[in-house]
Amino acid sequence: MQRIKAELIIFDLDGTLIDSRKDIANSVNYTLKAIGLDPLEDRIITCYVGNGVRSLMEKILFPANSYLFDKGMSIFLDYYAEHLLDNTIFFPGVIETLNYFADKK
Repeated sequence: MQRIKAELIIFDLDGTLIDSRKDIANSVNYTLKAIGLDPLEDRIITCYVGNGVRSLMEKILFPANSYLFDKGMSIFLDYYAEHLLDNTIFFPGVIETLNYFADKK
């Protein structure tokens, strides 16, 4: 097996190094309650995660509640900014992997 010499290794953060699904789900449900809608199960919300907040909120609110989109986005972003690390954790093995590569040249 040939070794590849790399000068830089870049990792995606959310969904690769960290698991933020719980904080995202909590933020969505806070938003839904704040705009007068029923909360959703975490497993439903996390099915929509992966293409950014705008896409997530469109999938949650459209088409029936599209008139609430701007207000919902604002509430979500404010709440998530204050609670984005409440339950977010590293995936297993991430710390060890980062430490392994930290001093490699």
